[in-house]
Amino acid sequence: MAYQVVAIFKLDPANVALEVQRGETTGSALRERSGFIAFDVMTPDRETVVVTQLWTSQQAFVDGMSGIREALGQLPPPIVNTRETYSGEVAVSMR
Repeated sequence: MAYQVVAIFKLDPANVALEVQRGETTGSALRERSGFIAFDVMTPDRETVVVTQLWTSQQAFVDGMSGIREALGQLPPPIVNTRETYSGEVAVSMR
């Protein structure tokens, strides 16, 4: 069963574009990881960024995310005001 992670970030409106850019960088780095399926970044309003990741399994996610900070280099300063994260096995998927 696939494994999905959804992160919802609340930011100051001036930082939304920067968070989207950071998401693009992260998505590019994750593309090379084993078990990676998809990465999406959405901006449903002017102060929210929603990021979804889809992996072949929870273990693939854990393995794929380990070391990602090192792969991306120096972490930028935080700009997120709040963050909610949801994850679990995908029960229904239609493509």
